[in-house]
Amino acid sequence: MIWCALLLSVAPVPAPPATAPVITQDVPAQTLIDLARTDLDAELWQHAAIRLHAARDRMDDPPAVLAYDEGVAWARAGDLHQAKRAFETAMHDTDSPELAADAAYNLGNVTHQLAQGDTSVADQQAAIDQLTEALSHYRQVIQRNSGDADARANAQLTWERIVALKEQQQEQQDQNQNQEQDQDQQDEDQDQQEQSDEQQQDQQQQDQQQQDQQDEQQDDQQQDRQQSDQPQEQQQDQQQPDQQQQDQPQQPQEPDQQSSPSDSKPMTREEALRLLQRVRDRERERTQKETVHVPGRPATRKDW
Repeated sequence: MIWCALLLSVAPVPAPPATAPVITQDVPAQTLIDLARTDLDAELWQHAAIRLHAARDRMDDPPAVLAYDEGVAWARAGDLHQAKRAFETAMHDTDSPELAADAAYNLGNVTHQLAQGDTSVADQQAAIDQLTEALSHYRQVIQRNSGDADARANAQLTWERIVALKEQQQEQQDQNQNQEQDQDQQDEDQDQQEQSDEQQQDQQQQDQQQQDQQDEQQDDQQQDRQQSDQPQEQQQDQQQPDQQQQDQPQQPQEPDQQSSPSDSKPMTREEALRLLQRVRDRERERTQKETVHVPGRPATRKDW
């Protein structure tokens, strides 16, 4: 039976080797345990862990110490998840308080390292949960042995790490909340600006419509005035020739021109007498109109 009482520290563990042993089904469990002892001495941690795991599978009631040694080998090989499962099995199956305390201590170390370096628990809350679990394992060790200085030191270190992560988490939450508030404020300001721009555009459109209506009304009024002025101008234009005609002096026509007989036909005596009589009558009428009557003096007439 192998009893590997190696207590893990929180320092990083080396990477596992690239090769792994080939284990056939005909190899007995005791042979695998003996080979695992040699691998542990040679610090072939992955080989030892694989052989110890195969030996436990071949046994009906494997001792808890084999799971503990397997956990140590996996932890030294760098596979913290396999190491955690092996230590949990050892702590659950053992009847030895000493082995249970060692398994709890190493389980706390492995969980602490998972909280720091495993990418699957990179977020703060997952790391806090892992560290809280590690702290509980250290406290189990301290309950069994209050004088365990290593467990107390690791418990204090884990607690300080939890407090620091919670502070960071709170700061991150406050920062995210402030960013959300700033974003909300920016969104609100943007919405208000957009509403203001829309209102301004609406007002400009209304002003433009009013201006267009006023211009249209002015155009209509101007057209109406032009239409109302046009008949007057036309009337004036029509009256102007009439006035010009009235203002032009009338030239008297020569009696000879109005009643002159055609040169191509000679006048008879009767026609000449009638023409002469008409001339005398017109002259008499003109003389009566143009003669100025002087008081006390009879009007004179000219007798042909």
